[in-house]
Order: sequence, then structure tokens, then C-alpha cells
Amino acid sequence: MTPKLGRAATSANKGGEMRTIATALLAGALFFPNFAAADQVKHAKHSKHPQHSRAAASLESHRAKDTQLSRGIASVYARSLVGRRTANGERLDMEHMTAASLKLPLGTVVTVTNRRNGRKATVRVNDRGPYTKRFVIDLSPAAAAALGLGRTGTIPVEIKIASAAHHS
Repeated sequence: MTPKLGRAATSANKGGEMRTIATALLAGALFFPNFAAADQVKHAKHSKHPQHSRAAASLESHRAKDTQLSRGIASVYARSLVGRRTANGERLDMEHMTAASLKLPLGTVVTVTNRRNGRKATVRVNDRGPYTKRFVIDLSPAAAAALGLGRTGTIPVEIKIASAAHHS
């Protein structure tokens, strides 16, 4: 004989299932943001309409470049945060070439290029942030100095993935 579950137990179970489904959908959207577009490109390659195929191939090559390259405004960590723990447990050090990103996995090594003067710095993502939509990356004071960041505290940058995060 199976025990009868009350309405509360049943709805709690459904809530857990819904969270699992929502988490799976969110993870899929984060890791495969161009999934539908990639599927359309694949089908367009075998299309009878060559103009659509060329456009799709162009879109595909453009997206391949975008996955490795992004542009935006970089900021520098506030000096008051130096010494505090980062998202991966390290302490923020002024001398280390590190950065914070909301989109890149922790441990990812990126090359950041100052779009004003062309200076480049290779940094490792070890923290989360910046938590404002205006900025794409927060740089440690050492990385900001290497890029020639002036008194403004922000610079336009180009970010290119040098090596992906290593997960053990």
C-alpha cells in the first residue's frame, strides 16, 4: 500500500521539479546562446536558395569570431577591495594580473586590449563582477596599470579568450 501524499507534499515535489527544469533551461541558454541560429545556419547550407546560404555562412563565421571576442568598457577594482576574498577564494592582490567577469568562467585567461592606445594585458578571471551593466570586466590595479588606465578609472577594451578555464 502506498502512502497518500497531501496536497502540500505534492506541490513541493512539483516545485522541485520546476526548479530543476528552470535550472536546466538557464544552463542551456548560457552555454548555447546561439543554438537556434546555429541550427538555422546548418539547414541553410543545404538550401536551394544560394543567397540565403551565403548569408547564413556569413552569419556563422561572424558568430564564431564573436564567441572569442567581445568589446566594452573596463573598470578597475576599488582599492578598498584589495585583500578581500574573490569568488574563487583567493585574496585580491594589487600586484596580480587578475580580473572579474560575470560571463566568463573562473580560471579563464583573457587578453585585454586598450582600444585607445593598443596596450595589451593577459589576465586571469578569478572573481565575479562588475555588477553594473555599463562595464564588461573589472581589472586588478596591476592589470589596469599595464593597460595605461588613466585617472578616469575606465577604458574601452577588447577582450579575447587566450585559454579556457581548466576544470578538474
